[in-house]
Amino acid sequence: MADELKREEDIKQESSQPEETSTASSDQEKHNKKTKKEKHDQEKMVEQLQQEIGKLKEEKMSLEDAYKRKVAEFDNYKKRILKEMEDLRLQANKKLLQHILPVYDNLFRAMANVESTTKENLQQGLSIILAEFTKVIEDAGVKPIECVGQEFDYSLHEALLMEEREDVPFPMTVIQELERGYMLGSEVLRPSKVKVAKKVVRESETRDNGQSEEKKQDKE
Repeated sequence: MADELKREEDIKQESSQPEETSTASSDQEKHNKKTKKEKHDQEKMVEQLQQEIGKLKEEKMSLEDAYKRKVAEFDNYKKRILKEMEDLRLQANKKLLQHILPVYDNLFRAMANVESTTKENLQQGLSIILAEFTKVIEDAGVKPIECVGQEFDYSLHEALLMEEREDVPFPMTVIQELERGYMLGSEVLRPSKVKVAKKVVRESETRDNGQSEEKKQDKE
């Protein structure tokens, strides 16, 4: 009886061993497949990252090239503008000098003959030269600033001297031109240097004005 039970137990053990071996083999196969898949996914991710890095490098090089081209274009543009401005300045100076040179020649001739010229002829010659020069600067858009008798204007006048007076029309009135000022179009080329009179109000006038104002208020 005992022998039979032992034999049955041995049979059961023998029958269960292939099943356990099969299960272990299946688990190992699953693990191998999983490991292989993970490795494949990692390799694919690395490949994608390398492709992205390659694209970024190309974009970086393209942007650097575009930047260098823009810098070069702007530098050429700046040089061209500066050259054009210089050409315009030279042309403007050339045109002005072409008008000034005849006046200069006349002045040079007058100075060369000053010893052999009478005072009247010299004055007449200088008047003609002054008229010629005045026309040159007027044709260039330069006009003198009229200032005597005008109200003092800080944008047009530069006060060098000042005095107090009662007989002036404005609180600050230009009474003498010390050096003529000029306008170039609508811009001040040089302000006029002037003497200014500051209006002084006498006490009697102040009192009379105050009384007149009081009477006016009473009537109202």
